[in-house]
Amino acid sequence: MFSRNRPLFTPLSSLIDSILLPPTSSSSTSSIQQLTTSFCTSYPNLNSTEKLETLNHLVISHGVDYTQISRQSQSPVSPAKLRAACIPKYEQLFSSILSSIPSGMDTIVKIRSDVRNLKSENRILDEVRVDEERRTAGRRAGAKRQL
Repeated sequence: MFSRNRPLFTPLSSLIDSILLPPTSSSSTSSIQQLTTSFCTSYPNLNSTEKLETLNHLVISHGVDYTQISRQSQSPVSPAKLRAACIPKYEQLFSSILSSIPSGMDTIVKIRSDVRNLKSENRILDEVRVDEERRTAGRRAGAKRQL
């Protein structure tokens, strides 16, 4: 079962991070395509626990940043910026899979099937729970500092 008390690292974590983190001068379209291909060939070979942790890594590390949305909604910001902040970062992975891999749709369907199965077993985190846990942890840390 997934533990929120230990760092999340799965066989594909660093690969996912490399695909989704902001591009550097050393990253190129072809390297992103190679990383995406590697993800697509590796994901089906994960066992169910690794798939669970990989999907949770996507939600926790590359989901919607609700703190950023809250900050932006409290100050004047363009609707386009606010809309962009509401899109989970992991959507870029799915777009990359669909645009650069001939069998990308098959991979997306497999991932969706895994998400549905894990959700029905109540094993996968959803973004709302993750955000609530982050806020609760932040409140606890703030309370400790005040003491």
